[in-house]
Amino acid sequence: NKCNPIFRIFSSLAIRWQFRAQYRYFSNKSNKSNGGGWCFYFFGKRVKYLLSLNDLLDNRKQRILSTIQNSEELCRATIGQVEKVRIRLQKVKLEADDVPIEVQYESLGTYHEIYAHYLIIGNRKK
Repeated sequence: NKCNPIFRIFSSLAIRWQFRAQYRYFSNKSNKSNGGGWCFYFFGKRVKYLLSLNDLLDNRKQRILSTIQNSEELCRATIGQVEKVRIRLQKVKLEADDVPIEVQYESLGTYHEIYAHYLIIGNRKK
């Protein structure tokens, strides 16, 4: 069965380490109760350096843990940036709240000036 994930792992190691791996079905004709099964055959000099499945899983676990740690660091950095932006937004909101009051005072000042000018002109006409 070529779709077996273990075969994929071992065959990729075989390509990387330059030896040949085959996954063959064997039949046990002498003992019919144990009919047969699939077996790995390795051809080459570097078979003794073959990593065990536990080593492969440990390497994968280390990669996953480092990915999680990197994502946590990125998350902390992003949260810090969001806090800075939130503080800036609060400052801008406070400044924006002050602006209409100034405009209102300016408009009241203009109304008073216009009214005063109207009174002066009205007094001249009398």
